Amino acid sequence: MSLKVSIIIPSYNRADLIGETLESIISQTYTNWECIVVDDGSTDNSFEIINALAEKDNRIKFYKRPETKPKGANACRNYGFELSNGDYINWLDSDDMYHPEKLEKQISSIQDNEISFSVCKSYVFNRSIDESDSLLLKSQHIKTEDAFNDFISKHIIIPIQAPIFKKQFLTDNNFYFDESLQAGQEWELFARVLHKETNYSVIDEPLDYIRNHDNNISNNISGEKYWHYYLARNMLEKKLDGNLTQKSKDILNIFYLFIFKRFTRLGSFKYAEIVFNEKIKKVEKLTGKEKRLLKLGLLSYKLFSKGDFFLSKVSLYK
Repeated sequence: MSLKVSIIIPSYNRADLIGETLESIISQTYTNWECIVVDDGSTDNSFEIINALAEKDNRIKFYKRPETKPKGANACRNYGFELSNGDYINWLDSDDMYHPEKLEKQISSIQDNEISFSVCKSYVFNRSIDESDSLLLKSQHIKTEDAFNDFISKHIIIPIQAPIFKKQFLTDNNFYFDESLQAGQEWELFARVLHKETNYSVIDEPLDYIRNHDNNISNNISGEKYWHYYLARNMLEKKLDGNLTQKSKDILNIFYLFIFKRFTRLGSFKYAEIVFNEKIKKVEKLTGKEKRLLKLGLLSYKLFSKGDFFLSKVSLYK
């Protein structure tokens, strides 16, 4: 335990849940850690809850996001990373929890295998982690022989708290969260990580818990959120310009077609037109006729609020 783990938590109005999150960290069998909580402008009594625990355990540190940084969890995560003193980094959301042996098992795995990061499985729960019927695996698979492509196609899912990284690996490769994204930010970061390195260790058991509740940000889907999912894929393409295989491009094109149809059906026509002009028009696997059908579907939804007759005729699953 000579090496320290920095656990970084962005928090906004989580007074009712963050105490349980911090208690799960305090209960870790691996004791050489610091927990950096960065508040994003809470208006509830989060400060009192966090401060009370910080007074009991000086490994917990509380900061406020600087006004010079944009509002949002990404800026808080990056700021916490800048403040961190650990040899390892683990990001955690303010409403989720750890298994008591999470840090110990993953740090041991990194050290034993001499690699840059470890990923564990995760449980999703509705009521309590003590109720076994409430626990569901977030993803059955967290590593495959083609991890990058299987990740960007969501055949494997790696939640934000599942990986523990060597800090040096992150800094050497400039792996930070894109602060302009409001959704899909961990997907975009982990995709870049997996494009760089797929040799990571796997703990084939759930070592953390993701709370499923009405206020969970990931449950609130809107046109604006889908837009940021699109931006995340677009950013990834630009950052990896010239370094994507045709298979990877095909996977992203399937997503672009999906998101174009979703925007059209939601009535988010501005976003649909941007996706069509920036991406769909350039997809070589779509014929001219298929692209015209998509445009007809968009026009039909604009005029009559329906047009699936046209949209459903076009697919990239061929």
